[in-house]
Amino acid sequence: MEFEDMKKIWDEQNNENIYAINESELHRRVIRKKNRVKRMINKFELTLLVAMICCGLVTTIIGILHNQLYKLLDALIFFMVAGYIYKSRRDRIKYEGQSNLSLLDDLEQTIRSLDYHAKRYKYFLLWYMLPIFFTILINATFHYSKPWWLWVAFVAFFGFAYWAVKKELRCKILPKKEDLLHLRSLLLNDE
Repeated sequence: MEFEDMKKIWDEQNNENIYAINESELHRRVIRKKNRVKRMINKFELTLLVAMICCGLVTTIIGILHNQLYKLLDALIFFMVAGYIYKSRRDRIKYEGQSNLSLLDDLEQTIRSLDYHAKRYKYFLLWYMLPIFFTILINATFHYSKPWWLWVAFVAFFGFAYWAVKKELRCKILPKKEDLLHLRSLLLNDE
C-alpha cells in the first residue's frame, strides 16, 4: 500500500497515529491500476487471438498448396480456439460493465478482472497449449519421419510454457491481486 498521499496526524490525547486519506488521489491510483490490468488482459487476449488466427490461416494455406488436407483439421482447431478467445473476451468486456464507478466499485471491478485473468492463466495449458499439442499429433500421424530431437523440443516447449505461465501467475498477477485485496480490506475497515 502506498501511503505517500496520506497525511499523518498525531493525536496527542490517545498517543495513536491517525491517517487521513486523500480520497481523490487514491481513486486516481485505483483507476490507474484498473487501466493497467485492463491493458495487461487486452494484450494477452489480443496476442493469443492474432496468433491463433495466423496459425489457422498459415495451416490452411499450407494444406491447400501442398495438397495436405489433414492440415485443414489443424486449421479448424486453431480457428476454434480463436473463436473461444473472442467469445470469452466479449463476455469479459460485457461483464466488466460501466466505468466512472465509485472508489470501492472500481477496486472490486479490478479485483474481479484479475481473478478472471488468473483463472485463465491456470487453465492456459488446457485451453491453449493442448490444441497445439493435438495439431502436432495430427501432423505426426501423417508424417512418421520426424527426428527424435524434434519430439524432445516439443516436450521442452510445453515444459517451458508451463513454467512461464506459472511464474507469470505467481510473480505478477497474484501479487497485484493481493495488493488490491489488502487495499480493499483497509478501506472497508476504515469505514
